Amino acid sequence: MVGRRKCFNYKPLLFLALICFGVASPLRLAQFSIPGVIYTTSQQLDREYKAEHILEVSVSDNGEPPLKSTSRVVLEVMDVNDNAPSFPHKLFVVNLPEKVASETPLPVYRMIAIDHDEGLNGQITYSLEENDEGFFSIHPETGMVFTKKAFSAQEYSILTVKATDGGSPPLSSSVRLHIDWIPKPILSSDPLAFDELHFNFAVMETDLVNHMVGVINVEAGLSQLWFNITERTTSSLEL
Repeated sequence: MVGRRKCFNYKPLLFLALICFGVASPLRLAQFSIPGVIYTTSQQLDREYKAEHILEVSVSDNGEPPLKSTSRVVLEVMDVNDNAPSFPHKLFVVNLPEKVASETPLPVYRMIAIDHDEGLNGQITYSLEENDEGFFSIHPETGMVFTKKAFSAQEYSILTVKATDGGSPPLSSSVRLHIDWIPKPILSSDPLAFDELHFNFAVMETDLVNHMVGVINVEAGLSQLWFNITERTTSSLEL
């Protein structure tokens, strides 16, 4: 048998037996020790690193020949709120074309944070800090920033976006969003053409939030271009 064995005198009723427990396979011996019951040892368990541990446990007597039985134990590591939401950048700086006032809030920019915890511990709510003038709002679930206000070229807006998880106690993090309002691009008579008629990209279901899906190229002589999604079948993708 591979691994350490621990033996204990066990006296059930009128019988005396020497029962030996051990790990039958070398699965993280430094992390678990088995003296009849399983308990954690030197290394702290981390669900985000490994959510499940599988041990093969054997028990044998001291007879001649010794008899042995083996069982498999699955240990599931439960989640605790030990990860705060995080943004991919410490500072976001975007250039947006000047806009006129609108009766309904229009989308400006979407902020996305990730949280490696699960359940409520990983559920993120977005809010704006230092928004005394009330020019901007943010959707608490999607992180999309909206505004109804008009902004002229050369104006500059600074927002502080906060992401808070649903744990107890909740954890949070904040980042700055800088918006540089620039002149609307002048329509050009030069033809615009995409490099491909159809673009096909593949993504894995395990890809993180804010993962880059692909790059769309356009044949044009303009130094600055603006892209918009005009038709979509999902709200999970943004330009």
